[in-house]
Amino acid sequence: MKTIKIQEVIKEKRTEKNLSQEALAEAFGISVQAVSKWETGLSYPDITVLPKICDFFSIDMDTLFYGEEEPVLKDLPDDDKYRVVQCVGSKIISHEE
Repeated sequence: MKTIKIQEVIKEKRTEKNLSQEALAEAFGISVQAVSKWETGLSYPDITVLPKICDFFSIDMDTLFYGEEEPVLKDLPDDDKYRVVQCVGSKIISHEE
C-alpha cells in the first residue's frame, strides 16, 4: 500500500515556486493556518480543492497523493529504435516508432 504524501508534495511544490504559505493561501482563497495544517499533516485539503492544487502545480492527482512516481518511460525496450513519446507528467499519452 502506498503512503500518502500530500503534505510533503504541497510543501515541496510551494517552495519550488518560491511561494510563502501566505501566497499559497491567497491563491486558493483559504487561511494561512489551513496551508500550515496541510504541510504538517494535521489536515488534508478539501476534496474540491484537490484538482485546483494539481492545476496550480501542474501535477496529476497520483503525484499529489503519493509524490513523484518513477517515469513510465523505463518500461520501453532498449532495442535501438528511435521513438517519439508524448507524456503528461510521467504518463505516456502516445508514442511512435
